[in-house]
Amino acid sequence: MEENKSIKTNVSFESAGLKLAVHLYTPDPDTSPSLPAIVVGTPGSSVKEQAARMYARRLADRGFITLAFDPAYQGESEGEPRGLEDPPTGSRILRQPSPSLVRATRLHRIALAHWASAPPVAA
Repeated sequence: MEENKSIKTNVSFESAGLKLAVHLYTPDPDTSPSLPAIVVGTPGSSVKEQAARMYARRLADRGFITLAFDPAYQGESEGEPRGLEDPPTGSRILRQPSPSLVRATRLHRIALAHWASAPPVAA
């Protein structure tokens, strides 16, 4: 089993009036915050500790800064009713991270390489 070299930090940010929970993965403690970050989305009804964590950690182990977050209404993020699937809100957060996310993660910018973990489409 491969050892994880990345460092995980718990952060949160506000989007559309809701506090969202994020795991920030960095390659090492001295990672420059000016590097671009990859936001790893979750598949439907998933939370950051599942598929998104695997992808975020593996990318961080290879030198990228990555973020995996619980969508609104899911996991440790706020929102009622719990468990609500809201794809438009999730997509907006992935495409346009809020200034509060940039502040919360201390990143200078988030140059988004959108990685949304989703099942493959059958041909």
